[in-house]
Amino acid sequence: MKDNLWVRERRNVVLAFWATVLLGIPCWYLTTQVSRATLPLIPTFEAIRPAIPVALQGISSFSTHKLVTGLNLLQDVHKFVNVTPSALAYTIDWSEGSDFSTLIEPGTRNWKIASTRVQSQNLEESIMAYTLKVFEDERQRLSTILDKNKNPDLRVVKYNPSYEIVLSIMHGDNENPVQFDNIQQHLEKRFLPILKEVAPMANFSLESQSQFHADLTFSPEYDDTSNSFVLQSTDLKNFINSAEWNLASAQSDSKPLNFVVYVPEPRYSPLVIHNQGQPVPTNSFVLPQFGTVLIYNPKTEHDQSTLLVPENDIEQIMEICSRHFLTLLGMPSIPGALGEASIWRVDGLIRQRLVETILSAQETLLSIPKIVDQIPNMHVPAHVATRIEDALLDLGQARYFMNLGRSREALHHSRLAIGKAEQAFFDEKMVSLLYFPDEHKYGVYMPLFGPLLLPLLMAGVRELKLFLQKKKKLSGE
Repeated sequence: MKDNLWVRERRNVVLAFWATVLLGIPCWYLTTQVSRATLPLIPTFEAIRPAIPVALQGISSFSTHKLVTGLNLLQDVHKFVNVTPSALAYTIDWSEGSDFSTLIEPGTRNWKIASTRVQSQNLEESIMAYTLKVFEDERQRLSTILDKNKNPDLRVVKYNPSYEIVLSIMHGDNENPVQFDNIQQHLEKRFLPILKEVAPMANFSLESQSQFHADLTFSPEYDDTSNSFVLQSTDLKNFINSAEWNLASAQSDSKPLNFVVYVPEPRYSPLVIHNQGQPVPTNSFVLPQFGTVLIYNPKTEHDQSTLLVPENDIEQIMEICSRHFLTLLGMPSIPGALGEASIWRVDGLIRQRLVETILSAQETLLSIPKIVDQIPNMHVPAHVATRIEDALLDLGQARYFMNLGRSREALHHSRLAIGKAEQAFFDEKMVSLLYFPDEHKYGVYMPLFGPLLLPLLMAGVRELKLFLQKKKKLSGE
């Protein structure tokens, strides 16, 4: 009797454990389920063709519509649109003159053409040919952005919401270094007018610093012919001493653009950069995606007297740095455009960044559903779906203004779109599961539940066998 009671109690204990496990499975399933918000449907995006608004004045026989139609047939990157003359339109103003001439008015989008009546008969072909020439460099750059198979200009920095321009004076001679007086004021005087023009594409900040003990990682070779130390093109990639030169940016969120002015120590002066055996006139070079390096060789008479760098030399350094800055941004060249940051060139740069940001936003938005589908247990918060919806709205606004030729407004919305798309893509609750596949889950559960389930399983099998044996014995009797 006691044996039967003990067997019954043991069996009840095993059943109680198994009941707890079986009842806990639904609770475990419900508590470990992840919420997955329904993502908005990503549409099929149309091809990107930034519009250029064109207007004609002073020509009755040649309509703007005819010009626009001809230009759109000749190239397929830009989309020329017919508009009435305005401050935003590229207005071609014809007037009668003795000789054929063209003039881009500084600070405007007006393009004046003068010709005789006889010459005006062939004016259609002349305007179309010259218009294509004006936008040719921009067309090639846009074509490279749109076609992934083409090799991009590696010097041009990728889009970033903010950039920090850092001017670093690196002194090789720490005993008698030359002095760059009021370097921050010179930097602002040269760069602020340019930054005002390119402000629509990103946020910019300026910083200057001086460092000493800036040793090179190699010894330049002396050239008897030029009586100078020579840097060959093969030496340039190793010029920056990253291990010892502190070029870190103070703003972690900003992309640094480094403009390094290196002053060699006297034993290596003058230090001259050579390209294919010839000295580089500016004695500087551009490092792709990094910035630029300029070597300044102090004049001996200044070294012996005041050690102060002349203002003319500082202004020349700032001029070279500003030109390299425009190269790093990808500023297109315009025949006849006046100034480093003329309105025509800035318009071209804005259209380039517009296309780049729209493409990047589209690719990011298309990637989110793919990743969510690949990882079924990924948590998709509701605010991620909201950000995607907002990004799609801004992307639609960007395309709307782009098709009207209002590139600055379009770029504003495309920057908002890419920012919201990246916030959705890199959401911390989603990114945490990108590196936590199912194999990791099994690695956590097995050591935890294995030692618990194995005794329960063995006890359950044992009780089942005893129950079947007892039942068989009773049926045999």
